[in-house]
Amino acid sequence: MKYFIIHGTGGNPQGNWFPWLKENLKKNGHIVFSPKFPTPENQSLKSWLETFEKYKKELDENTILIGHSLGPAFILNLLETISIKIKASILVAGFLGPLEIEFYDKLNKSFTEKEFNWKKIRNNCEQFYIINSKDDPYVPFQKGIEIANKLKTQVIPLEKAGHINEEFGFNKFEKILPYLKVIENQTKIEIKGEEGKLIGFKTRTKNPNNKAILLVHGFGVTKTEAGLFDENVEKLIELGFTTYRFDFRGKGESEGNYEKITLSKLKNDLEKIYAFIKKENFEKIGLFAHSFGVTSSLAANLKFEATVFIGSIANPKEKIASLFPNFNSKGISKRRSSSNEEIILCKEVWKDFEKYDLIKNLNKIKTPILFIHGTNDTTIPQSESELLFNKYNNQKELYLIENDDHNFTKFREKQIEKACKWFNKYL
Repeated sequence: MKYFIIHGTGGNPQGNWFPWLKENLKKNGHIVFSPKFPTPENQSLKSWLETFEKYKKELDENTILIGHSLGPAFILNLLETISIKIKASILVAGFLGPLEIEFYDKLNKSFTEKEFNWKKIRNNCEQFYIINSKDDPYVPFQKGIEIANKLKTQVIPLEKAGHINEEFGFNKFEKILPYLKVIENQTKIEIKGEEGKLIGFKTRTKNPNNKAILLVHGFGVTKTEAGLFDENVEKLIELGFTTYRFDFRGKGESEGNYEKITLSKLKNDLEKIYAFIKKENFEKIGLFAHSFGVTSSLAANLKFEATVFIGSIANPKEKIASLFPNFNSKGISKRRSSSNEEIILCKEVWKDFEKYDLIKNLNKIKTPILFIHGTNDTTIPQSESELLFNKYNNQKELYLIENDDHNFTKFREKQIEKACKWFNKYL
């Protein structure tokens, strides 16, 4: 792989975690470029593009761009100018528009205060990863969310990481390594859905076993699950499993209208995805589902040899309705997601739930199921997983992670380790 590390305003290739990452990548046999851009003197988008001109010949389908602070804005501008599709872009502490800090806004204006050709940007890069800290004193977290929405993905949130630079203790950036491993072993795939293309990722190492795992995302999110799925995938492929994950119709990169989504439509998407994986002729296929992804999986009632359900929902109609402050079972229901995206659901979704007996479908599975839940999950209480666990009449285990939340942000390594052991044992 070829890596480019792009610094920000007032920065240089020797600052922050850049030398550490460069050395780490070179040890693993990668080619790494760390351009020095004019800053703060003579800083402009024009001067930076001119500086990068000599590097353009190095860009190809195996190129990964990593930018910090202003670096992400430069990467987005660069992607508008090239005529080749690169492998991935990782945007760390990135932003667009003014920061309301006069010194920086003046320097950054040509990079960040403009109209972007988002379609061209997406077409010129296969994968995007957005990493922002919730307590960044310079870049509001919402800035990362805005970029992620334009790129049809989710922000990977960091807690108490500041601007993710040396000022906040980041001489190293260990958190980025799992994502690099996933990207290096990942390809984008698409299949035909009922409302257009369903877009997904296939990830595997060079020496995989003949077993696959399908990861199913939850309500109103994407195939990354804000990094939760990526970090699980990194460990699963290390064990030799090939993993698949798709955006449901109307979410992320997949085509369709999410406003008119129903459980039946999600079920139909899953059936198409499962049929695609079955044609790959794996020895066994496992299922890993999160939150409302558990509901979709139970509705589809497909055959898997081992299953892990995390943050499960047993009563979907009740729990999804509770997320909408102005729930209207006979009309349109609206809410703002954590990424400030407006989610709209029509009345058909609520009636459609009545078609399914999820407990009956649960007991059709017949293969080992691991239920994992955080005891401090304020989105979906642990009682939902406990209900499914108690109703399941075959081999099972319930694993509660003390004081963790719905996305396992506090003790994710425990969730990952337990799930990996389960698949390693039963798949």
